[in-house]
Amino acid sequence: MTGIEPALERVRLIRRYLEVEPKDALVCHNLGAAFHNLGNYESALEYYERAEREDPKDPLIRKNRGLALLALGRVEEARDTLIEAQKLAPSDVEVNRLLASALVANGEFNRAKDFYVSALNTNPKDANAHLEFAALLVRLNRFEEATEHARSAVELFLEVRDTGRAAQAYWELDWDYYLMGNWESSLRASSEALQLEPKLAPVYFNIGLTLLHLDRDAEARKRYDDGIQNLSQLADLKYAIDDLSKALAKNPNLPGGSKILAMLQAKYEVDSKEIAKAASQR
Repeated sequence: MTGIEPALERVRLIRRYLEVEPKDALVCHNLGAAFHNLGNYESALEYYERAEREDPKDPLIRKNRGLALLALGRVEEARDTLIEAQKLAPSDVEVNRLLASALVANGEFNRAKDFYVSALNTNPKDANAHLEFAALLVRLNRFEEATEHARSAVELFLEVRDTGRAAQAYWELDWDYYLMGNWESSLRASSEALQLEPKLAPVYFNIGLTLLHLDRDAEARKRYDDGIQNLSQLADLKYAIDDLSKALAKNPNLPGGSKILAMLQAKYEVDSKEIAKAASQR
């Protein structure tokens, strides 16, 4: 039996029960969660809404409905749903964190900050909240604070041996240091990230960018090549192009920068055409 078959069987059984008890909020919620876990967010949303009509005071139902809306890219609806969940459960750390995330997605950065602070005041050991808050603080140009929260996220993820998320936190930390112009600290954080997750292409790109600022263009080119070799999604290459373009706009004489940018752009153009061709042949 494959991993998906038990979940499908669960969906089948719950649906059969709902034929008898169509207004059971808990069962509707469970069916929504089952669809959610299968990645069927539209169906999940349908059953979360049914559950909410029967039990409008349950913050968990609203929280999960907000998650489904976020997964569908319906950011404003997700924000409004999570605001209602937060009113029902103002001390719920996860609800505050998810609401902050929805507010960030909607461009409401200063408002989001308050909910991250609330979440972390309630649970200072919420590693995900620290990591997400660090990313938000970068948007607010509060780089020193961002590094503090990124470091906290690293420590907390390592504490529970979640090396994948710890690597993500080191990646955030290396970028925070980069934005502060602290090149050596950025390189150290990048090195720590790659020790945990050696195939993180964006980290190789960050190292390359940092090395360019240190006039180490030959090493930088090698790191950009490493990033391309470990590329898993084209979006990461686009981010690398954008980051290097911004650096060159500030310092057009960045040693080796223009040649590397041309190389990245050529690679992006070729890969984009291949993806478009493959899509058209389906």
